[in-house]
Amino acid sequence: MTALSTRDSKGGKPRRRLISIRPWQRKWLWWMVYLCIGSGVGIFYLKYFVEKDFFSIWVHPTHPWFIAIHLITSPILILVVGSLMLFHVIPNFRERDHFWSGNFALATFLIYSITGMFLFFLFPEEVIVWLKWTHTISGFVFFPILAYHWWTRHEPKKSAKRA
Repeated sequence: MTALSTRDSKGGKPRRRLISIRPWQRKWLWWMVYLCIGSGVGIFYLKYFVEKDFFSIWVHPTHPWFIAIHLITSPILILVVGSLMLFHVIPNFRERDHFWSGNFALATFLIYSITGMFLFFLFPEEVIVWLKWTHTISGFVFFPILAYHWWTRHEPKKSAKRA
């Protein structure tokens, strides 16, 4: 699928029209983002702000639930973003509208997903700590950038001086 060409109002040179995602794709994307970020915030809060009982394996009784939700929804989020590559990201890659917010969201998502996958490898403890913090920071950066990219989707194109 490619971006559709349209002519501007004066019949000049062709201009590509941005391809937006379909409503069902948007729903899946936002549900998975909400579940991944929400469960990640829950894990972060329980790990660093709730005191662990001496005799307990888990920090809190809801801790395994947050981890399970995060581990189930993160591969689905990767699948959803991968499916959007053909329909939205690749056709709109060279467009100037939302270029920086879209590419920055994609870059932080790649860092977020790759560091999340690398957490399951047997690396030395120093590398695991670095991966955890990189994963956490990129997760906290990804959501606002994606929200900004979505929020500015219908913003009119800024033109040169008007007479």
